Amino acid sequence: MVDSSPMSTVNTRHRKNVQNMGADVEYRPVTKLQTGSPVRLWPMALCTLVWLAVITIGILGNINDTEPIPRRVNHPLVPFDRLVRKAGPLIPFTAVLPRMLMPTTSRVASAGAATFAIYLLITVVRIVLYLGVDMVAPKSLADHILLGSSMYAILSSEIAVLLKQLADIRKVKVDDDEDTAAGDGSGGGEGNEQGAPAMCAMGPPTGALQLSRAFVLLLTCTLAAATLGDMYFTARYFHTAHETGVTAAAGLCIFQIPLAVWSFNTRAQ
Repeated sequence: MVDSSPMSTVNTRHRKNVQNMGADVEYRPVTKLQTGSPVRLWPMALCTLVWLAVITIGILGNINDTEPIPRRVNHPLVPFDRLVRKAGPLIPFTAVLPRMLMPTTSRVASAGAATFAIYLLITVVRIVLYLGVDMVAPKSLADHILLGSSMYAILSSEIAVLLKQLADIRKVKVDDDEDTAAGDGSGGGEGNEQGAPAMCAMGPPTGALQLSRAFVLLLTCTLAAATLGDMYFTARYFHTAHETGVTAAAGLCIFQIPLAVWSFNTRAQ
């Protein structure tokens, strides 16, 4: 059976290029195509543990406080809290869209239309749950916690995607440097015009890919940290421990865990 996969095609082309560069150059299979690699699970798992810790600390502080709910407090994240109340569902997409519009290469894992559709589904489900619960059992859930859970799930997923892309880019850079060194060591010649330099020319420069994704990763982490802080103050001062606990558990089961499992099991688009 003939292997017609993209990796096989690239390896065949690379083998011919190496043969053109000279018989003294050892053939090394190309491992640059990363688009089939799943997103790593550990960043999302770590983000989930941090979320649980923050909510738990807020609940414990709430239990030990004797003042009635809701409490008057002017915490440092009030401006962000107001933004979340007005446009919370849109906040994660300020990081998602720049990442999707960035230049990329076939050798870097992507997360395209399918991932974006899942993010939209999470947003719609959160709105439907809010409207439904508000009609059936008003004030039975802490909607701000549920909103924060849906936002944080998307941001955690984006952190995992960006870390995977940065890892792929580092590998591409190492492979390109090795190919260039192999081409230089072959003594030049016609084969070198079709060899390693041609492979290095695939896609935008790795430096630009790294810098753009590092910037969006910083933005995403900042939004995730602000969301965590806002949810801490919400759990600590504005809802009962029962409301916060039930809502946080619901958000974890509806948004965060399913998205983590889907992201890990679904290959990049």
